[in-house]
Amino acid sequence: MNIKAIIFMLILALQNITSIVVAQNREKDSLLLILKTQKDDTNKVNTLAHLCWNLFKTSSYDTAKLIANEGLLLAQKLKFKNGEKKLYSRLGIICDYQGNPYDAITFQQKNIAICKEQGDEYGVAKAYTNLGLIYTNLGNYPEALRYHFMSLQIKEKIKQTKDLDNVYNNMGIVFDYQKNFKEALKYYTLALKIREKKNDIAGLSESYNNLGILYFLDGKIDTALSYQEKSLGLKKTLGDLYGEATCYTNIAAIYHEQKQYDKALNYTLKSKELYEKIGFTEGVANATMDIGTIYIENHKFIKAKQYIIEGLKISKEIGNKQSIITALHHLSLVDSLLGNYKDAYTHYKLEMTYKDSLFNEENIRNSTQTQLQYEFDKKQTADSLLVAEERKITAIQLKQEKTQRYTLYGGLVLVSLFGAFMFNRFKITQKQKIIIEEKEKVTEQQKLLIEEKHKEITDSINYAERIQRSFLATKELLDANLNEYFVFFKPKDVVSGDFYWAATSSIQDSKLKIQNEDTVLNSKTSSSNLFYLATADSTGHGVPGAIMSLLNITSLEKAIETETAPHLILNKTRTIIIDRLKKDGSAEGGKDGMDCSLLVFNKENNVLQIAAANNPVWIVRASTSLSPQKGTGTLSEAEVPQVIEIKPDKMPVGKHDKQDIPFTLHEIQLQKGDVIYTLTDGFPDQFGGEKGKKFMSKNLRELLAANAHLPMHEQKQLLETTFANWKKDVEQVDDVTVIGVRV
Repeated sequence: MNIKAIIFMLILALQNITSIVVAQNREKDSLLLILKTQKDDTNKVNTLAHLCWNLFKTSSYDTAKLIANEGLLLAQKLKFKNGEKKLYSRLGIICDYQGNPYDAITFQQKNIAICKEQGDEYGVAKAYTNLGLIYTNLGNYPEALRYHFMSLQIKEKIKQTKDLDNVYNNMGIVFDYQKNFKEALKYYTLALKIREKKNDIAGLSESYNNLGILYFLDGKIDTALSYQEKSLGLKKTLGDLYGEATCYTNIAAIYHEQKQYDKALNYTLKSKELYEKIGFTEGVANATMDIGTIYIENHKFIKAKQYIIEGLKISKEIGNKQSIITALHHLSLVDSLLGNYKDAYTHYKLEMTYKDSLFNEENIRNSTQTQLQYEFDKKQTADSLLVAEERKITAIQLKQEKTQRYTLYGGLVLVSLFGAFMFNRFKITQKQKIIIEEKEKVTEQQKLLIEEKHKEITDSINYAERIQRSFLATKELLDANLNEYFVFFKPKDVVSGDFYWAATSSIQDSKLKIQNEDTVLNSKTSSSNLFYLATADSTGHGVPGAIMSLLNITSLEKAIETETAPHLILNKTRTIIIDRLKKDGSAEGGKDGMDCSLLVFNKENNVLQIAAANNPVWIVRASTSLSPQKGTGTLSEAEVPQVIEIKPDKMPVGKHDKQDIPFTLHEIQLQKGDVIYTLTDGFPDQFGGEKGKKFMSKNLRELLAANAHLPMHEQKQLLETTFANWKKDVEQVDDVTVIGVRV
């Protein structure tokens, strides 16, 4: 078709587009009026079928489906088979457009059963075509080709050629998806020639679109863009929202290839909006993932991952393997770019699993065998008719020997042709196999690279854990300075933001300072009689938290070189941390630090001094009370646990609005049997239990108080069991530290 003819068709279509829309609305209104006066008979079934199709053509898919179901129920009630098969076919098409392929297949199969029962071969052929389209959308290409070839066989058999262009076009699409460009171009060209003869604008727009895709995949970008723009113009003229959205998607892909990402994003957003408008779920999934890939090119990896995950979720809901493979591939890529190598490897393995089921050699062989079988059956049928005709002629003119000779020659020619055809197919299959093997090599290299990176990261984290462990309070130091104790330390990751630290004083014969600077202890205390124990939660967890914990520990060690009282140590530590973090590059200097409780044990007078930043300290002390003795009515003394809570200052050890306010000193005269508990917020903040709520500090305090009489190792075991039973399958939210010390 020449350019002038196309321009003429476009002008004619533009002149009539308004009248087409008005006509469709008028037809819908007319059908609704007719329905009000009709009885429940076959005429009403036909009216409902017409109304359903009218609504479908105006993209009112949900309403069309409701009307179709109403008509189907009436047709079944009346046992009106023609109405049933018509409505089954239309329900199948509607469900396919809505992204519900499995219902679509069921409706088409029911349509086929009635058509076969009635001997309606053309109806069977049309249903086969619809099934071929559905299986193409599902990515099951061998099954799609099988149904298209079956449809073509029937139509050629009954000499029904009016819509052969659609069959050729659909077969071209399947070969296109399998990257068999030669076969795809062959069938697309057959379809285009028929549509040019028919002056079919809708068909031409589809052929232009498909040829645009084919040339794009073949690397001919300018030709591809030209065809897509032709197709888009015709789709807009026809008011075809689905086709328009498809063209937007394809044009976006071309601009993406040319690295014009702003244009690509603009066209992709247009396509997503149209797919959402018409309720085409598969299109929404693919457009969403396309947006994610464009953000990858713009180095907006977090935003890209959000869109790709959304697209993967939609693809899984509709069971589209091709879309799932695409989403998993891009997730693996973006996780690698973000440094999430473990997640990248997981998504890569899932991608390979889906690929094996869709693109293995068995699928390619099946589709090739389907095509060979069709060509062979077609030639065999033609040759059989020729031989039969020749036998009639030779029965009159030739002897039996001559007939047998012709038959033998015909057989040899058929075998030679078939052998040549098989050899050609074999060469194509071998080329496809080589391509697949090359892709597998690339994939294996990527897998090895990801595994190597994962090992490097794992080894680095394990090494960091050994370094961090060397800064924690050693068992030897704790055993030398505490009678009975336990440490329940459970990091969220390999390394931790929580830490516990201990030391003895480095100042000889210093006086212990109290919050009131006018008051000091009367006696001097040797450094050998002071023992420091800190339980702290650094900002963050994992690797960042571990690095911060090392800074906090070294700051504590620096502070005790000049201070002995816990509140003064925390004041000094805070100053050191703020000064060290001034160089972090932020405008105001780093706001990181730690929540901490610092205990100072005086072994000479059994006095405990405490300073606490955000983390409380609990002391459980046994006290006696009078209670009735069972069976006698007399009173006896019983031990009741008393909890002394040292409330912390509501500020961290680090940069804060209250950083100029000194920490508070608390002083407790310890008694024999007292149990002191320090902790971070990890245990109370853990989600779990039947309702998925936090454990809470109140429950932990009551648990410790009720079991403070137990040996310390049993208390630790109790905490471990309680935490595991509470958390169960819920992810651990933070590092956990609880320390108990018995006086």
